[in-house]
Amino acid sequence: MNITPGLYPDFSETTLEALVLAMGRRLMRRQRNLVINITGKDIMDLTLDEEDSVVNLAIDELEGFINDGAIEVVEPFPASFQAGTGSYPFNQTNLCSALLHLVMYQHAAEFSPTLNPEPARKHC
Repeated sequence: MNITPGLYPDFSETTLEALVLAMGRRLMRRQRNLVINITGKDIMDLTLDEEDSVVNLAIDELEGFINDGAIEVVEPFPASFQAGTGSYPFNQTNLCSALLHLVMYQHAAEFSPTLNPEPARKHC
């Protein structure tokens, strides 16, 4: 799905799928960086099967809470992140929250006949 570049200023991707993958990769780099991840938390696995064009992103044990009906995710690996500049889901203030909300948005978009009219292409 095409998106406006720069809704998250740290990223220049032009599709939702590429943005999700870029954020996942950045989160993985943070997880592996023991200066940022001082506790050694292992919350994410990212695997890529280029032959089948499949990416698996597994996130486990995130802390979150509901605030005024909205899911807020606690950033486990605090580091510099420019908050999103758009409307939902492009308005999150930390990387984990942005990634989680983008995946939820992508999932809903994949099953929307208006946004994705090809039933065989419902993947998230």
